[in-house]
Amino acid sequence: MSSTPFYRKIAYFAVLFLLTVFIFFTRMPADQIGGGMIRSPREGFYPPNFSSELMAGGVLDQTTLEGKVIVLNFWASWCPPCKAEMPVLQAASIKYANQDVVILGINATSQDSLADATQFIHENGITFPILLDPTGQIDADFLINSLPTTFFIGRDGKIKQVIVGGPISETSLRTQIEALLGGY
Repeated sequence: MSSTPFYRKIAYFAVLFLLTVFIFFTRMPADQIGGGMIRSPREGFYPPNFSSELMAGGVLDQTTLEGKVIVLNFWASWCPPCKAEMPVLQAASIKYANQDVVILGINATSQDSLADATQFIHENGITFPILLDPTGQIDADFLINSLPTTFFIGRDGKIKQVIVGGPISETSLRTQIEALLGGY
């Protein structure tokens, strides 16, 4: 004869069944998991997918970025540190143009005047691609709380470093790019 009363066995199996049902219904759906490619705007994770119109016209095709080192800089024309670091980003875009390094600016167009941003780009001879974020969706996806914010993305597509604030120095920018080119 068993020492555990029958009602306790039933209660135990009922709790076990309810926990199983709870786990089943609260799990994350497979289509949201991403097949192991978790996207999160922080170091060690893949950045969120983004697509946007380029200031110069056209749309960025992310497939052209695969296998490249990417410097993704969020900025606005009213932001003094953003303006101060633009010449450094421009110089890096020229220096590393033939080394699989892509410098991209994402203008916080939802917080900026497109006319002011365009004027700033033209007056300062900025030639690297500038993406527009008129709805603020890219900013939201990357959890941008401060401008400028710069993401360094390695050839493997993962975020290697995030720098919030600025202006970023030429030495810091070049050091990070060189590390990423070296396989960091």
